[in-house]
Amino acid sequence: MTTVLPAGTGTLHYSVTIYKGQQFRRNSWVSVAAFKRCMQKDRSWSHVVSKSLKTQRYNFSRFPFYESWKPSRTAVKSCLEDGSTKFFDFVVIGSGVAGLRYALEVAKHGSVAVITKAEPHESNTNYAQGGVSAVLCPSDSVESHMRDTIVAGAYLCDEETVRVVCTEGPDRIRELIAMGASFDHGEDGNLHLAREGGHSHHRIVHAADMTGREIERALLQAVVNDPNISMFQHHFAIDLLTSQDGSETVCHGIDTLNTETLEVVRFISKVTLLASGGAGHIYPTTTNPPVATGDGIAMAHRAEAVISNMEFVQFHPTALADKGLPVKPEKSRENAFLITEAVRGDGGILYNLAKERFMPLYDEREELAPRDVVARSIDDQLKKRNEKYVLLDISHKPREQILAHFPNIAAECLKYGLDITSQPIPVVPAAHYMCGGVRAGLPRGDQCERPLCGRRGCLHWTARSEQTGKQFFARGTGVCSKSRAALN
Repeated sequence: MTTVLPAGTGTLHYSVTIYKGQQFRRNSWVSVAAFKRCMQKDRSWSHVVSKSLKTQRYNFSRFPFYESWKPSRTAVKSCLEDGSTKFFDFVVIGSGVAGLRYALEVAKHGSVAVITKAEPHESNTNYAQGGVSAVLCPSDSVESHMRDTIVAGAYLCDEETVRVVCTEGPDRIRELIAMGASFDHGEDGNLHLAREGGHSHHRIVHAADMTGREIERALLQAVVNDPNISMFQHHFAIDLLTSQDGSETVCHGIDTLNTETLEVVRFISKVTLLASGGAGHIYPTTTNPPVATGDGIAMAHRAEAVISNMEFVQFHPTALADKGLPVKPEKSRENAFLITEAVRGDGGILYNLAKERFMPLYDEREELAPRDVVARSIDDQLKKRNEKYVLLDISHKPREQILAHFPNIAAECLKYGLDITSQPIPVVPAAHYMCGGVRAGLPRGDQCERPLCGRRGCLHWTARSEQTGKQFFARGTGVCSKSRAALN
């Protein structure tokens, strides 16, 4: 479905495409008021848009395909019913770290709707294990963090963006703590800093091996406590509502489908933020939850936003290989269980099934090489040896240390008869992060490069882990809150 106001017309173009054995498309055009200059004072613009975004209800029984098309559920309700159009100053699509942090910031300036296709906690953020990187150790430096990032990114990173992320990282950690996030501390009372692949220093702040879950918990609690934020769960984003203002495409909100009531609900907003996550489920095996299907990227593409760097897909080198478990799962997982690279950072060693350590053959950094290097090395071993998985062994470390640092991984493996304190973990690469996405820029003065801001996934770099992306969530807030349409 695409909703767009064609340039030079006073007509809303509303298309419906049904796929069920055969394709049928029908377009309708209905009169609408002009969108231009409708964002002027308070909420008056929303009433203009409310009256203008109207479309007829379809009687599908009139169409020739109806007899052969047998819907499995009740037909979707029209979005024109009373109460089905909602008005907010800000609409956020996605309930991961980027969307929630942005919502909390802009809630200081107006009403906010957070739209999420499943339960609010179901996001890539919730499944992130390892931690957040930041320069917090006296022996570390921003320059070192930048150098590590650029090297891991194969020198393809935007240096200005890297500098922002590495410089502002410590402040982002402090903000998360102030919001209630609880991270592990060492015996000295300071934050415990782990090390991961691609990093030359210990700089990973973490909550055992469930860091993303803890960050998501803290942010969701803050959102629940904020009276200016409304959460709309089980609302599947369908399409952005756009019009043409000269050569520029202007976004007015979004159409969604309430997947529980099958009602189409329209959200009209002054600012729409895409924070919709990646597209891991285009691959057979991925660590991403089932919601990561690339909807936000597709919507942005249809709205003529610039999509870039989609060829950069990060594969995590160590997802749990179910085929190597002593007790096989009864059914296939919806998403692969992640084995954080913090296991390698804590001393884990990779072996092939002949118990031969192989990473020294590929890279002098061995198991601490960046993810893309380790993933390709494992893939090479699997193909050369015609094997289905390799082994990641941390059992040489003290049992208490393993269970303290990786309780979630230990519990999951133990379900299938594997004790990681005495046995190696079977692992295999899996699609993990979509590094490309909607192009967005850093704020420059009081303007952002594009008024359409991007999702978190486009703020990652080749071979880089999720912890760097988490640092950028507040910077994304600055981008959109300073955009020209934000608070007019």
